[in-house]
Parts: sequence; structure tokens; C-alpha cells
Amino acid sequence: MTEDTAPLREGQTLREIREKSGPLPPLRLAQQEACEWFDGLAPVGCDELRGLWRGREVLSGHPLEGLLGTCGWYGKRFDDDEHVYPMVFARPNGSTFCANPARMPLSVWLNGLPGPLVRLLFRCAYPYVVTRTSGARLRRVEFRGTVGACMVYDRLAVIDAFRRIDDDTLLCIMDLKGDPSGKAFFFQLLRGPCGPSGRSDVPGGHLVS
Repeated sequence: MTEDTAPLREGQTLREIREKSGPLPPLRLAQQEACEWFDGLAPVGCDELRGLWRGREVLSGHPLEGLLGTCGWYGKRFDDDEHVYPMVFARPNGSTFCANPARMPLSVWLNGLPGPLVRLLFRCAYPYVVTRTSGARLRRVEFRGTVGACMVYDRLAVIDAFRRIDDDTLLCIMDLKGDPSGKAFFFQLLRGPCGPSGRSDVPGGHLVS
């Protein structure tokens, strides 16, 4: 697996994908193929992650797939090593807000709730989950035999590990302790010119329609 072959399966180059506005199309890979790709990529330094990144789901059979997207997931924001916002969502007007991951019932989502129900529950819980407080830190951690930047959640037994596809594209794994599925949840982060940018996580406005 190379940095070119997997994205081209969707008929688009990485540059074309980064330049898209709105939600990014998912990438489909088998679990083993995604693991082999991840293990073959170079680690990332903590200082390379600064800024707001757009998220793209990698569909490989994990039960969380599609649920973040149906709630309007935008990506992640890295202000510095001590202040990371793991869950950034988009509003219809193009602004973003940050959600407190400790108030998002990932264990319930893992039980196979249908997407429309998850979306409804998330809309109802918006005042409860929106936050201006960071929810994670960046640390160099050994993961799958390689030391590199990982995002350690403050109040959840979750670590996100990052590997470099290119300077503006990462392949990532969200590693959940005790995940009953026994599978890895893969996603990509893309740093591109389109979409929201800056510190726009002010509570208020409207959730995804």
C-alpha cells in the first residue's frame, strides 16, 4: 500500500479530496489492508499537528463507522501539546464547534445504534456536549511498535495514533480500551484550504440540520 493507491480507489487524488468543500467522501479498505498501510507509514511529530484538520472516515468494518459523520463530524483541532480538541463538528453555516468527548456515549454507539437515532440524540444533547475546554493532550507514545505523536484523551481510555501519508494527510487509528469489536477504527486527517478555520467553537447557533 502506498500513499497514492488507496485514495485513488475513490477516483480522486489526495489534492482533489483536500480541495473539496463539505463532508469528505469515505475511503473503503479491509481491516488487514488498513493495518498494513498504517504500519508502513512514518510517525508524526507533535509539533507537526498544529491547527484544524478535516476528518475523513476509513470504512473497514468498525461499528463506529458512519456515526460521527451523521452527526456532522468535521475533524480535530490541535492548539498545542496540552490543548487538543478531539471532536470538532460543523454547523450548516460553515462554522465549527467542539464537543466534550467524555459526554459522548461511545460505548452506547458501539452497540450498533442506527445512524438516524444517533443523529437525533446528538442534536438533543448539543447544549450538554458543546465545550470551550480542550479534551486531550499530545504525547509521544509507542503504538504498534513505532514511537510517534499520539492524542491521549483526558477522561476516556482512548488514544489516537497518527502516521504521515504526506505533509498534509494523515492515516489515524482511534484505539479504544476494551473495544468489544476487536477491530481498529481508522480515519484520515487532511489539512486543506477549504472549510472552516480558526477558533470558531463558540457555543450557540444551530447543529447540523
